[in-house]
Amino acid sequence: MLEIITLDEYRGQYKDNNDLARDIKYFKQIPNEKLAKAMGKLLIDDLYNKHRATFKKYEFVIPALAKSEKTQRRLNFAANYLADLTGKKYLSFDKAKKIDLKDKKIIILDDVIYTGATLRKHATYFFIDKLASQICFAIFGISSNYNDEATQTLIDVLKDSRLF
Repeated sequence: MLEIITLDEYRGQYKDNNDLARDIKYFKQIPNEKLAKAMGKLLIDDLYNKHRATFKKYEFVIPALAKSEKTQRRLNFAANYLADLTGKKYLSFDKAKKIDLKDKKIIILDDVIYTGATLRKHATYFFIDKLASQICFAIFGISSNYNDEATQTLIDVLKDSRLF
């Protein structure tokens, strides 16, 4: 099963910059690490309060792989905070690659889904290579550019291969 939970639609610089876009930009780009962590906690608290029941179904929290080292550090912090908040086990992506996740239920934390490419890459890896039974993508924001059809195609392929 693949599940996506989010705070709201992310409307970035070309789509009126809603409050969520401002908060995510602050989390990712502010130079002060302490302030970035405080914003990460606020975003995680909001996500947790909105989807508390969903988080109960999962066992592990893993940060998505980010393109920049700074964003990766901040996602690692936020995922660790979410794990503490939910009582789940935190796994870095590197550690998740090394352990058996067969039939496990995992949460992957990311900041924004833009086109769905990262989601599809991570879902393919954790369902096919690691044999996780359920994945929840916990995302702060989801872009209006997100390609739900491509993700549905991935789900169909996984079902056809009996991995889903």
